[in-house]
Amino acid sequence: MKLKFIKVFSLILTIILLLSVCVGPSVTVSAAKTNEYSDFIKYRGQDLKNTYAKLSKGEKVNVVYFGGSVTNGHGASNSEKTSWRALVGNWLSTAFPNAEVNNINAAYGGTGSYFGAYRVKEEVISHSPDLVFIEFAINDHYDNQIRTLTKETSAMQFETIVRSIRSALPDCDIVTVLTTEKCYINANRTGELHTHAQAHEDISIAYNIPSLHIGRALVSKLSASDLNSDWSNYFTDIVHPNDAGYAVYFDVFEEYLANCLQNGGYDGKVTNHKLPSLVNEYLLDGNLSYIDANSSLLTQSNQLGGKNFKNNDGINLLRSFLGGVEATAGNNSVFALKFTGTELALLQYSSEIDNFLVTVDGKRVAAKCYGIYPEVLDSGLSYGEHTVTIKPVYKNNGSSGTFYIMGFFTRNENNRTAKYDHAEHVFKTYVSNNDASCKKDGTKTAKCSVSGCDKTDTVTDTGTKLPHKYKINVIKAATNTADGEGERVCSMCGRFDGKVVIPKGKTAEDVLKSESDKTDSKQEETQSTVESEVTTGEVGSSNKDKSDKVQKKGIPTVLIVVLVVVLVLLFAGIGVLVFILIKRKKEAQ
Repeated sequence: MKLKFIKVFSLILTIILLLSVCVGPSVTVSAAKTNEYSDFIKYRGQDLKNTYAKLSKGEKVNVVYFGGSVTNGHGASNSEKTSWRALVGNWLSTAFPNAEVNNINAAYGGTGSYFGAYRVKEEVISHSPDLVFIEFAINDHYDNQIRTLTKETSAMQFETIVRSIRSALPDCDIVTVLTTEKCYINANRTGELHTHAQAHEDISIAYNIPSLHIGRALVSKLSASDLNSDWSNYFTDIVHPNDAGYAVYFDVFEEYLANCLQNGGYDGKVTNHKLPSLVNEYLLDGNLSYIDANSSLLTQSNQLGGKNFKNNDGINLLRSFLGGVEATAGNNSVFALKFTGTELALLQYSSEIDNFLVTVDGKRVAAKCYGIYPEVLDSGLSYGEHTVTIKPVYKNNGSSGTFYIMGFFTRNENNRTAKYDHAEHVFKTYVSNNDASCKKDGTKTAKCSVSGCDKTDTVTDTGTKLPHKYKINVIKAATNTADGEGERVCSMCGRFDGKVVIPKGKTAEDVLKSESDKTDSKQEETQSTVESEVTTGEVGSSNKDKSDKVQKKGIPTVLIVVLVVVLVLLFAGIGVLVFILIKRKKEAQ
């Protein structure tokens, strides 16, 4: 019996050992899913299914962090240890110790989705990532503050980044990261995203990409009674978290990562993500290229009439753009360039600069100096070779300040990816959207009639504005002995239309009914008058009009018909009589 027990026990131990080998040491056992941040985590599509497949097998996993200064870790005491990026990388390595997690920082402060669209190929796709976190919405917000970036353009630029990764690496997992800024405290508390965050969220929904609203999550932690004061406990300024703030940001990541990678129930197989149809009509692409401001370009500039610039290899503002040229003579510095394309953008850094004086092919163009963001100097040009000159205008007559040029971006907009393959949309039949109100006309929409096109056009449906629909709000109810008082307001828009006396013994409903009856009576009276005018032809008519009507009466139609019949019979009778006389005459002969 004892021997039998030992054999059974040994068999059970053997099975346990075999199972542990099959499962593998890299899989971490954890508690059940948590949902503390469920309001701020938008699970979509496959989430991290493909990342799990590689991590669980102990394979190498490349993780790229693509964004601005918040992703880079500005404000953290040590960006490589206490930023959300560093904390996420550490969590992945700790949770899956047998896997080789390669964390790649591709985040530059002050850069948005425009710059990201140009950088995505060289700084993301070239690393063959398995997982990419993208965070550009807050810098698109700042981009809009200084040079107008619409929601539609922000969405187009973000879609360019997402679609570039999806097209080149269909099995790569992508996660959208949305941070916050102090001016959005109240909006975030009610669940709203700022305009450009919503633009990125819309693209994430269209591409079935999960998104983490870490900014809203952190705002939810602030004291409801003293939001502004509590902000400083988590942020170093209006947008960059301190260590405490980054810790809250990471809490959202941790819940998402744990729920997906430790409790996701994935099958361990890699499955390609589906690529949907384009959301925007165009992408920010078309033979994108970067021209480095090196010594060769400086020589070309001098040959084209440029002056007072020198090489400066010590410029280290962005890791991938280590060098460039520097202005040496303030307002007397000019840089010249020849490029081929339809759009040119400048990557520069400057201080104490008021403006740029820019010419393209000898013609002045509007351009402003903003910072290290790529400045779009001109676009929509005819495709071909163009010559540009750039002259900085310093404050204080150029007595102080710096102006560095690191390079230029060019593209051919004629070769950009387009949603539609026809040059013009054709809109014919417009259908009302039934959205008119008493404040404004409604709209109507038509779909492009070109076969297979889903483009729609919405315009104002002129003349559909609704009349106000008034009600009476009772201020003081009428009694049997005293009048009451009310206010007439529109029940749809709230428009105030004056005070109303509610007669004694009456209600607000009685007053409304009385007004309605008077209106109906007046309309009936008006209609009766109109019908009378039409019937008699006298009201509002002159004597000449009456005379014309009498003259126009003429001979009745029935009388004309009778006369015609009589004449036909008369001529027929004469004809018969003539025939008979001729016949008798012949017989008599």
